[in-house]
Amino acid sequence: MAIPLIQPLIEEKNKVSQDQPWLLFLTLTNVAGDLTIRLVRNTENINFKGYEYVAFPFEIDSLPDTSKGSLPTMAIKLSNVDRQIQSYVEQDATFGSGWSVVVSLAHISQLNG
Repeated sequence: MAIPLIQPLIEEKNKVSQDQPWLLFLTLTNVAGDLTIRLVRNTENINFKGYEYVAFPFEIDSLPDTSKGSLPTMAIKLSNVDRQIQSYVEQDATFGSGWSVVVSLAHISQLNG
């Protein structure tokens, strides 16, 4: 579900520089739907939409354009230095294949107010 942008947020989004960040959230769910990982690209954990998202470094490749009717795929690069992600993958019966990903973007003011 997309978060509607009210006029003050639209103005903030269109600024060249901003003093408050936009946060990128990932919700990763395995094929069986029994294992979910919630991550936020931030330096501290954030509560968002009733869930706690764990601060975690990650990168998302841009979504490619497809014109052949196939579903596009994108790469998500997660830091696994401390092996946290590995433990989730090992718990999954498909060993990490076919997870669904929901990407959300929210302005910090939407979390505090």
